[in-house]
Amino acid sequence: MVGSPDERRGVRRRSVLRAAGAGVAGFVPAASGAAAASGRQPDTSADWSARLPQHVRVATRNLGLGARLYGFVDTDTLRIDPEQVYERYQQVRSTAPPARMAAIASGLADDLPAVVGLQEVARIRRGPNDYAGGSEPNARREVYDFLDLLTTALESELDRYDFDVGYRVAAVSQNLDEEFPAEGPDDERFDIRLTDRDVVLVRDDLAVRRTDDGTYGLNVSATLEDGTRVSVKRGYALATVELEGAPFTFVTTHLAVASRIIREAQAEELAGLAERRDGPVLVAGDLNTTPEGDRSAAYERLTDAGLEDVWAAVTDDPGPTCCQGELMRNERSRLGIRVDHVLSAGPVVPLAARRTGADPDDRIEATTPDGEVRLWPSDHAGVVADVRVEPRTRDPVPVLRRLLFG
Repeated sequence: MVGSPDERRGVRRRSVLRAAGAGVAGFVPAASGAAAASGRQPDTSADWSARLPQHVRVATRNLGLGARLYGFVDTDTLRIDPEQVYERYQQVRSTAPPARMAAIASGLADDLPAVVGLQEVARIRRGPNDYAGGSEPNARREVYDFLDLLTTALESELDRYDFDVGYRVAAVSQNLDEEFPAEGPDDERFDIRLTDRDVVLVRDDLAVRRTDDGTYGLNVSATLEDGTRVSVKRGYALATVELEGAPFTFVTTHLAVASRIIREAQAEELAGLAERRDGPVLVAGDLNTTPEGDRSAAYERLTDAGLEDVWAAVTDDPGPTCCQGELMRNERSRLGIRVDHVLSAGPVVPLAARRTGADPDDRIEATTPDGEVRLWPSDHAGVVADVRVEPRTRDPVPVLRRLLFG
């Protein structure tokens, strides 16, 4: 195919929309990625258009904060170290969040998933140095809002190719929301407020019937020397999306990383949440648990509860999704474990799955405070999955279609 990379990408996107038609949730007309390797392929027969509403593409993406949440509390004195807070803040800046969010948005525009689950959707604000242990966060000067950066870039990408489709924020789970004192060189002092969220994006040609969010009952927390209790809260956001006779519930979450016991408890709660939903359920997120090895206990609790790993259902490829270097500047990929998953429950048939942002060619050129660098869009790879969800039998139209067309 001739043409520039942007032109080729535009043609590919338009072709997808023409093939799928208006109002459908996404359909893969040919096998790709892991599905092709496994020999399982989506239905490409001539009658597939009659069953389009049952085919759904979903995605999960950890946006990558750009710094660890831990390490700025002195474990001996249980006091916050302002110099470490400043260092973490500078690390985030050095990973060029605007450029990274634009790259992730470009990938989402290529794939056009019906629903997207996002984790580490950070909001970073700066304020005067008035930190007092236990006080309400009050910093208001916006430094980075990952959600705004991503959705603005995504809208621009879609407008660029005259797509009559966009995305809306359907559900948000606010997790951590804490403020910390920072101290830099030359006695520079200010406060940094970090807000962490999980977010569900839904394509705006699909109806959202219900949304919800919540915080897990057990979270990693610590009480500091001044009595301040810092809690790294985790939660979930969900949306019930309506297809023609086949609504499904989509949940995104980010389970605890620092404690195995807490992660397993959160996995139990997540499994219960999925079990209480009627019809098809898709869980997509950074679960910080692996199919095997010493981090597999939470994964096993989820699969033992009836959730199916879509990736494992279509391929034997290990498909690691974590983790690139902290500053995301490593040339060779360091992805070694698969912790980002799409799981399903109820009448859902896995069709295909593949990673995004995992190839060295996905690295971007970005301007940072210390010059031009090449970066990975995130320290995690994303996962895109195609599934078929079954219609409710009380709706006769989808049932008749299946009887007539297989």
